Amino acid sequence: MEVVLPEQKADVARASFDMQMFMGTRERERTLTQWKSLFERSGMVLQDLVKLQSLGGILVIRPNSQD
Repeated sequence: MEVVLPEQKADVARASFDMQMFMGTRERERTLTQWKSLFERSGMVLQDLVKLQSLGGILVIRPNSQD
């Protein structure tokens, strides 16, 4: 489960998660475009994003069949 940031103008709750992650780990939350890029570089592909009632979502990934 991950918080997926919108491409532009994150709401206060998502921006708060992003800042907490940055302060705790020096990393950031990602947009869907950033997730897809990360998966592609690792030989995976995003199959589905299951949105939850909370701020999070479940990223369903699979191996890239072209590899």
